[in-house]
Amino acid sequence: MRQTPFACCLLLAFAVLSSAGASPELTDSDWIVSQGGSVTRGSDGQVTGVNLRGRWVTDGDLEKLAEAFPDLESLDLSHTHVTD
Repeated sequence: MRQTPFACCLLLAFAVLSSAGASPELTDSDWIVSQGGSVTRGSDGQVTGVNLRGRWVTDGDLEKLAEAFPDLESLDLSHTHVTD
C-alpha cells in the first residue's frame, strides 16, 4: 500500500509528540484518527462509537476515552494492548 507524504508526516508528528511525553488531547476525534482508528457519530454529531481495533492503544488511554466520549454506545478494542 502506498503512503502519501501527508500521512507519513502525520505519523511522524504523532511519534515525536508521544515520545516527548505529551498526552493526547481528546477534545474531539483527532487523536483516534491519528491512531488509525475511526469514529461513528450520532444524528446530533456526538461521537457514539470508537473503533481502535488492532491499534497501539493501552490501558492508560481508556480513562481518557471515557472522559472525552461519555456517550459511547460502541467501543472496539480487539487486538490492542488493553488488558482485562
